[in-house]
This record gives sequence, structure tokens and C-alpha cells, in this order.
Amino acid sequence: MWPKTHFTTLFEAQVIVMALSGMTVTAIAHLMHETDTRIWRLLGKAVAEARDAADYSDVVRVGIDDTARRRNQSYISIMANLDCQRA
Repeated sequence: MWPKTHFTTLFEAQVIVMALSGMTVTAIAHLMHETDTRIWRLLGKAVAEARDAADYSDVVRVGIDDTARRRNQSYISIMANLDCQRA
């Protein structure tokens, strides 16, 4: 399932649970005695895998909202399935 890393599957699962609970990457790295760079990399792989597994074939109506991250024209966009409130 996961590419080979020096982390165990249980360690990776714990990091993901901590991130989903709202902890910052800095706090997770401190508690897990790891660097924040490695935690970011682990979470990036988890997000990529989840995106690859997502099925959007049933989406019919989409709501889109965006906001400027900074005044230099950099935007953050959110897209949601309006029929099931899934972002």
C-alpha cells in the first residue's frame, strides 16, 4: 500500500490521525521525535494516495469559492460537491 519508507505503517497511521485531529505539523514532529520535513513528506504521500483513490464520477453540481492568499494574486480555491456537501 505505502511506498517503502523508514516509518512503520502504524507510525504513519498515528501521524495521520494526529493531523486529522487538528494538530500542527510542528507539534506532531515534536511529539514523534521527527523532523517537520519528514512529517510533511509523509502527509503529502497520504494526501496523494487519497486523491488517487477518490471517485468523482457521481459529481453533478460543483460549488467553487476562492480567496486571495496574499495580495500578489495567489489564490486558494475550494470546490465542493453541492449534492452531498463534500469538499
